[in-house]
Parts: sequence; C-alpha cells; structure tokens
Amino acid sequence: MQAEVVRAGVERTFSGVWRVLLRLSSDDALIKRTAMLYAKACDRGKMSAALVAPGRVRLTLTEWPEIPDLGAIALAAGIEAMLSVVGRAAVITWTRDRAAVVFDVRATPAS
Repeated sequence: MQAEVVRAGVERTFSGVWRVLLRLSSDDALIKRTAMLYAKACDRGKMSAALVAPGRVRLTLTEWPEIPDLGAIALAAGIEAMLSVVGRAAVITWTRDRAAVVFDVRATPAS
C-alpha cells in the first residue's frame, strides 16, 4: 500500500507542465538532477547517481545506511513513478550494506 501512495503522490506532483518538461529532458539530465531532487524531498542521507550502461543507472544512498525497509521501498516506488511520468518503464531492485543502500534502475521507453 505504501508504494501505491508514493506513486500517486509523485504522479500528482509532476503533472501538467512539469510532465511535459520532464519528458523533454534527456536521461543524462534526469540522472544529474537525481541528487538535487532527493535533497529537496528528504532531510536525511545523500543520493548520488551513475550511468552504468544505456538504460541502466545505479543510485547510491549514503549517510543513512540504516534506512528502514519501508523507506527504501518508498524510494524505489518514487523513482519508478518518476520514470513513468517521463515515459519510461522501469524495474528497480535495491540492496543494502553497512555503508549504503544501492538502487539498480533498469529503464526502457514505455510502450
């Protein structure tokens, strides 16, 4: 249920003009803004992004490795919803270790 609430919130936040502007953004531009968007939405931890391959991005959350599972699930759902808003279908998995939580994002243009 939490993931659905997050998805609905992201879709409502990025509607209308924002949706159009984000669809015009390149993958590189979206990736570069990930850390800024995370910092504006969350008051804990630090997000960084790296392009691994075309359609594959690794997002790393540091400075908050003990994020609760529900928080990580909500982040993954928010990332998925944001990509959906910009016209991409995504599969997101996440893993944690002592120092970070890593989100592996695989995105393709939505059909």
